Amino acid sequence: MTPTIDTDKLEETAAVSAADHHDYSLMELINLIRLEYSGTLKSKIKHQMKDLKEGLNEIKILNQMRHLFVSGSNKEDGSFTVSDDFKTLIDQINQPENENLQKILKDIGIDPDVTNGKIYTKDEKLEMIEQIRSTIEQKHTLNDMAFQAVTRIESEIDQMYQYLMSTIRTIHETLLKLARGIKGG
Repeated sequence: MTPTIDTDKLEETAAVSAADHHDYSLMELINLIRLEYSGTLKSKIKHQMKDLKEGLNEIKILNQMRHLFVSGSNKEDGSFTVSDDFKTLIDQINQPENENLQKILKDIGIDPDVTNGKIYTKDEKLEMIEQIRSTIEQKHTLNDMAFQAVTRIESEIDQMYQYLMSTIRTIHETLLKLARGIKGG
C-alpha cells in the first residue's frame, strides 16, 4: 500500500521559508518538488489556454467578416459596399482588447475608420476575402499548436506524478525493510 499524501501538510511545508530547507524530510522535499513543478506547468497551461481562447475568438470574428464580404456583394459588378453589420464588426474589432485583429485589418487593407457606403471593387473584395481566408488558416495552425502544447504539458504533469509516486513507493518500501531489519524479523 502506498502512503497517502496529506495536502494540508504539504501546504504547511510549502509555506516554510526556503532558508529552512535543511530541516525537511526526504518526503517533504519530494512533495515540494511536485508542488513547484506542477505549479509551473499549470501556469503554462493557463497561458496556452488563454492564447487558444483568443485565437478562437479572432477566427470567429474573421469568419464573420469573410461572410459579410461574400454575402454583401453587389450582384451586378461584384463590388462590396460597407453595411451597418460590417461597420458594427469593425467597431467591435477596434476595441482595445482586439489589438491582434486591428493589426490583421491593417495588413489586409481594411481601414479601421471605414464608413458606411464605402465601396470596395470586385478585385479588392476578392483579395481581402483571400487574405482573410489565409489568416484564418494561420490562426487554426497556431491554435492547433497551442492545443498540442497543452496536451504535452498535461502529459508532463502525469509523468512527473508517476515518477514521484514511484519514488515515494520505493522510499516507503525501503523504510519498511529497515524497520523489519531493526525489529529483527
